[in-house]
Amino acid sequence: VLQGVYLSGDIFMGSTASDGDVNNILISRCNVDNICLAYTTSGTNYGAENIFIKDCIVRNSIYGASTQGVVVESSIITNMIRSFNANTEFKNDIILKNGGSVNYVIYEVSNCNFSNNIFRHSNTSTSYWSSGCSNNFFNNCVFGAESADLNGGTYSNCLYETAFSPLFVNVPNVADFSYTYDYHLSDTSAAIGVGMSGTDCGIYGGDNPYKDGAVPLNPHIQFKQIPTATDSQGKLNIQVTVGAQEN
Repeated sequence: VLQGVYLSGDIFMGSTASDGDVNNILISRCNVDNICLAYTTSGTNYGAENIFIKDCIVRNSIYGASTQGVVVESSIITNMIRSFNANTEFKNDIILKNGGSVNYVIYEVSNCNFSNNIFRHSNTSTSYWSSGCSNNFFNNCVFGAESADLNGGTYSNCLYETAFSPLFVNVPNVADFSYTYDYHLSDTSAAIGVGMSGTDCGIYGGDNPYKDGAVPLNPHIQFKQIPTATDSQGKLNIQVTVGAQEN
């Protein structure tokens, strides 16, 4: 388990081809630049499988390296989803694309499932949304475009909404992430109730909504007060408050 960590850099599965068979990993409540399910962003899979990514902020991209058994849930990705093939599910995520060296929301992704997600690209033209993709399934997703044709995917109960700003309570720049923004759906949001089984799309919908604060489950110090000297009886009156965020 990797939980509650801010990284200025990336997460990789292993450091060489010989130690890339990383299995049964939970990455939760982390803020990272990239997540790569291989030992390099251009690598292929070397045995990694069963990776669960939950309540994370990915400031750049997720590279799948065709890893199997991947679930990405209630997370925000601010660039691209790349190189996944089968046995992968993205649900209740927010994917925000704002330019980049490869100008696509999803790239080289096939046979994967997307449900209850919100997609946004700074360019609403569908030609900028995907490349090298096939046979993906999009269920109850909201797209910030007039239509979506992500290389011939299959769409069910999806919504196409170009007037994107009213979707959230307070997101002044919908193509970037900030902790000062409020990604709850606004009272008039088109994404309310359009998810599967009548749930909301985005990170606060579904059975396991995003946890504000992204604090680890283990107890942490909320307050501490330690005097610099003892009292007249030689005692040091220390006050410490600890707590843990609910599951």
